[in-house]
Order: sequence, then C-alpha cells, then structure tokens
Amino acid sequence: MSLFNRLSPVKLRQIAAPLAQEVTQRVHSAALCLVTPRVSSMTFPQARGYVRSKVGGLVRTEISQRLAHSTIADQLAPLILELSLESLTQIVLGQLLKQERVIRTSRIAA
Repeated sequence: MSLFNRLSPVKLRQIAAPLAQEVTQRVHSAALCLVTPRVSSMTFPQARGYVRSKVGGLVRTEISQRLAHSTIADQLAPLILELSLESLTQIVLGQLLKQERVIRTSRIAA
C-alpha cells in the first residue's frame, strides 16, 4: 500500500493546492485569450461550462508536463485538474464580468 493511499482527502488537497495554483498561473493568459471572444454573449452558466471545456485541454497539458517525472501523478493529477479548472473558471469569469460592468456602465452613462 502506497503512502498516498493512506493520506486523507484533506491532506491530498493540501499537497495538490500549490501545484494547482502554479498551473493556474501558467495558463491564465492563454485561457483568457481563448474564451473571451465567445463568452460575452453567453449567460453565466453557459459561460462557466464553456470556460471549463475550453480551458481543460490547456490545464491537462500543463499538469502532465509538471508531473511527467513524478511518482505521485496518478493520485494527484485528477485533484490538481479539478482545483485548477475551478480556480481558472472563477478568475476568467470574474475578469470578464468586471469588463462587462465597465462596458455596460459606460454605455448607460453615454
């Protein structure tokens, strides 16, 4: 039985969180460029699903590069993927909502 099979989900999350944050930082700008043109015309739930589906490939690639020589890849990769996708989705949609508010405010003021 490996060490990771004995770790609690909370401990695994603590180990995966910094890696997920690194992955999020590495793919952030590419993710924003990838989804920005289409998301502005979508509802929030549609945009959330769109961002997760489009950014998933970027995140998976980055995770596989990060964990290529790791013995813990099988245990941590799914958790890092989920944490990274959730974080990126929140960041990207948050930025797009801020931009949309600025655009709407300026249109109303004009």
